[in-house]
Amino acid sequence: MQPRSTALSSAYVKLQRAEKHIADFAAWLSSAVFDDSNYEIVKERSADGGQAVLKVRHRIAAIPNDATATIGDTLHNLRSALDHLACAIALRHNPAANLGAVYFTIAANRNAFESAETQGKLTILGPAGTRFMKGLKP
Repeated sequence: MQPRSTALSSAYVKLQRAEKHIADFAAWLSSAVFDDSNYEIVKERSADGGQAVLKVRHRIAAIPNDATATIGDTLHNLRSALDHLACAIALRHNPAANLGAVYFTIAANRNAFESAETQGKLTILGPAGTRFMKGLKP
């Protein structure tokens, strides 16, 4: 669903792309994990030569490069959507804002988020945008 406002349409495009990547990865994961041809059952004897043990081995040794790239693309698109949101908030506060320094501010913990340095970065969002951002607890 696209918003009526064009200010957030670019963020929605990023979210839609991330959703496609998630669906693609889920499809790969489903086939890799649940496809019977990816498993083999091996009968082995215990070290003392006694009891037989059946083991199930999964044939996929590692996640393929295209799957890891899909994960990276998904994370990039999700992060980019947040940055587009921050830009839309900044433009709403000040239509002439320099968006080169605007990004969705995330901190490791509450103290880091409430530091003077981080709070200074939020001023471009204006008072309402800053309150909104603080409410998200990024």
